[in-house]
Amino acid sequence: MPMVEAIQVLHAFESVLIVDDHAICRDALDWTLRSLLPGKFEIRMAIDGPTASSALLEAKPDLLVLDIGLPGYSGLEVLQRLSDEKPRPKIIVFTQYNDPKLIADLTQLGVNSIILKSSLMSVFSLAVERVLSGENFMDPALSSTAANKLDTPFDQLTKREKDVVRKIAGGLTTKEIAKVLECSDETVKTHKSNIM
Repeated sequence: MPMVEAIQVLHAFESVLIVDDHAICRDALDWTLRSLLPGKFEIRMAIDGPTASSALLEAKPDLLVLDIGLPGYSGLEVLQRLSDEKPRPKIIVFTQYNDPKLIADLTQLGVNSIILKSSLMSVFSLAVERVLSGENFMDPALSSTAANKLDTPFDQLTKREKDVVRKIAGGLTTKEIAKVLECSDETVKTHKSNIM
């Protein structure tokens, strides 16, 4: 999704929670989000696991940017405590560990993106764009074994199949989808068959 569309999606966002125990990281993430995503939204910050859990319950942010290595208790524990909360924020996790087991644990906890702390800020910017557009994003620097763990069945579909899924979710009939996508009813039926 182009950044312009991702920015439009942001207007549905009202708040962000940044959780990191290093002030310089919190400030850099805050600055990047504000420069990347114009508009009015609240950014809250937390410095440890207990403060993060409290802020999540109180503020119910739309986007959570979370470091894994935190004092008090880890980012993994924050995510475990969040697992039953509704609505659930979009989640971008930062870690210094390129560990397939950690990546598997994070994906099981439903994160949308995993970024290595050694990566460039442009990787974070790309993650924000992808996550706000409803996709998952794995830092390209992570091991390929770990990266494959974040793929969902939706990620395996072609662009056109994803379009069809979105139209179905929007309540459109086969004929309506064909008209919107400017293709035949049979083409839509083929896409539906491939999806199933």
